[in-house]
Amino acid sequence: VLWVGSEAIPGSPELINRFRELGKKVFYVTNNSTKHRREYKQKVDKLGFGGELDEIIGTAYLAASYLEDTGFDKTKKVYIVGSTGITQELDDVGIQYLPIGAESSQLNFNLETINDPRLQADALLDSAVAAVIIGFDGSLNYWK
Repeated sequence: VLWVGSEAIPGSPELINRFRELGKKVFYVTNNSTKHRREYKQKVDKLGFGGELDEIIGTAYLAASYLEDTGFDKTKKVYIVGSTGITQELDDVGIQYLPIGAESSQLNFNLETINDPRLQADALLDSAVAAVIIGFDGSLNYWK
């Protein structure tokens, strides 16, 4: 941990910069998929750590890179349970996705509607979806 919120832990920028002075390669690794690497680049610069975009490794970036590296069919789409950090990384590699955000159905899901054909998977799923990426999603609900 190098920072908490918007504050660097005292001494951490100096330590990271000392590693660089000693010729060490520094990487920033995060499991937070809500932000694009550009946002982290701004943060590390603002807090005095410095570094390059390719030294920032986040789960949103890794998911997009994985799809790109494995030859994901770009005529297909990705279903995202997550936030814009993921969509921005997918944009960078030219992969389409369904819109993110709250989802719902016009029907209430209950015992009376459970067999309604409009609530069956074939009616709710997009056949163009060939992958799912899951990250933090503040609007997670049953329909997703």
